[in-house]
Amino acid sequence: MCDSFSRAGMEVTLALPESDKAISALTISELVENRIGRKVNFSISIFRKSKLVGKSKTLGSYWGARKFLNQQTFDFCMVRVPILLVLSVNQGLPTIFEAHNTLLHNRYQVLHNFWKYKLVTLSKKKEMLLFVTISKALADHWIQEGVPGQKVVPLHDGFDSLMYREKIPMDEARKLLGIGQSLKIVTYTGSLYEDRGIETILNLARCYKDVQFWILGGPLKRKQYFEALARERQIDNVVFQGWVKREKVKEFLFASDVLLMIWTRSVKTINFCSPLKMFEYMASGRVIVGHGFPTIKEVLKDGREALLVDPDSFDDLKKKIGMALSLKCAPEMARQARQLAFKEYSWDKRVDTILRLLQFRN
Repeated sequence: MCDSFSRAGMEVTLALPESDKAISALTISELVENRIGRKVNFSISIFRKSKLVGKSKTLGSYWGARKFLNQQTFDFCMVRVPILLVLSVNQGLPTIFEAHNTLLHNRYQVLHNFWKYKLVTLSKKKEMLLFVTISKALADHWIQEGVPGQKVVPLHDGFDSLMYREKIPMDEARKLLGIGQSLKIVTYTGSLYEDRGIETILNLARCYKDVQFWILGGPLKRKQYFEALARERQIDNVVFQGWVKREKVKEFLFASDVLLMIWTRSVKTINFCSPLKMFEYMASGRVIVGHGFPTIKEVLKDGREALLVDPDSFDDLKKKIGMALSLKCAPEMARQARQLAFKEYSWDKRVDTILRLLQFRN
């Protein structure tokens, strides 16, 4: 988002609390460059994060952020943490809040209730310009909680249009990765945590022994765990790539026949989320098979841009993987998904919408 705001002509500063480790602004800049795959075109500032009860907590960033904001002049401030929203609004700054969840504190209900009260109260102040949510379902939730509907803007997450602008033909992508041209490949990208349902991919691999299943993501311990599980079950057509640089991920996507999106109902945000992988999958122009959770259906239509399956049915998933591998209309479905991604869901499109709403654009 910082990158896209900057390319839209805005002067952008990404302000971050200091890390528990000694990391310089230069090192953070390098980390950000690895994330977006090119040179940073915006400023990065680090403010102090105090320790509370011997530990660095979000609350400890309040005073450092306040000092930082007192020393700067901004047209608007965009925040995602309620405590920084309190700071920004109370200092009279034009503010955008971006909500990613319904839950504001993971451990204590009383703190969730406190921050919910503060969030709804502050949303009614004139300093609060926009209340951005990452899905319509999340927008509906916060409107029901009392956030003024006229300020709420549902904007799904997105993808880097510059990175995916040039479509790499499958044969070229496979040459880059050293992958055989005749293989059928189904690829999953993302975390390997317990609530992601990775064992489901192992079960699919047992059903489709002539297909290779590529899994990109970490953390390392989970990768090692699933590798051991695959060996134990004598499954040899699953390849765990581990963590892969973002610019390299696109090569795997372009090299694949089918892209797999799966989760479980244990994911706390599953009914409100906007998964980044979905938009990169769409932009790659490959056939998508995925669980049809509510916010996925806000973006993709089954049979038009993707094959969506019942999240509670392995048989449905298995069936539609087979369909995706054999569909004659697969190229058209993939083309429509890519077209929709570039039309509606790039970071640039997201920024353009925000700037228009703020009347920074005509």
